[in-house]
Amino acid sequence: ALSGPGGCKPVCHRIWGVPPFHPPFHPYAGSEEEDMPRKSTSGHREPLIGAGEKEAAERERDVAGRGSEDGRAGGEATVAPSLLAARSSQDREQWVGMSEGPNDDEERPSVSWARIVCINAHAFNYGLFYASVGVILLPVEAANMFKGNEAIALAAMLVLGGISQLISPVAGYSSDRCSHRWGRRIPFILSGNSILFISLGCMYLARTYLYGYSYMMLLFVAMLSLNVAYTGFAGLVS
Repeated sequence: ALSGPGGCKPVCHRIWGVPPFHPPFHPYAGSEEEDMPRKSTSGHREPLIGAGEKEAAERERDVAGRGSEDGRAGGEATVAPSLLAARSSQDREQWVGMSEGPNDDEERPSVSWARIVCINAHAFNYGLFYASVGVILLPVEAANMFKGNEAIALAAMLVLGGISQLISPVAGYSSDRCSHRWGRRIPFILSGNSILFISLGCMYLARTYLYGYSYMMLLFVAMLSLNVAYTGFAGLVS
């Protein structure tokens, strides 16, 4: 043994006066090489990180490096997830409080009262037609032209009125893609109202001569034309 009992100094130190050699204690002795801290350029040791955290950091550096290389090559750079999260948060902060539409400082075009009345006149026509025809006119005409089957005739007329509503999506789809020189809505409003007026005149003749089934078909055409015109009106004011 190099040291005697009682904690004496080693023999080499007692004989030749050589200081004893003690291996330096290292806190990371026995660990893997990649887990040991590395010195930075400033001379300070970098903090020790776990294997999982190190792999994640290396992956993030690789992604950022590939993104910068791709951007320099002439394409859009692939940015690291952390940078994307920071950029998206900055974009959200910039857009908070902003809304679409014209600027408050811009001068909006003024609309005359005559134009407002003319535009909303069609809504009044639509409501008046449905309120008067469905509640007042059709029960009387069913009793006049279909004696003994008034209830069935009235139900058939109301069913035809409901079916006529199905043309509204078709009219709206066609109006959105219309390229007429008058615009996208005006042709549907004018054509629908024109057919409506002609149908009402023919309904009066059918009622006078008691043509019940002709009256029903003319009512269906009138309701179709009214819904087409109202679809154009809804697109105009929306």
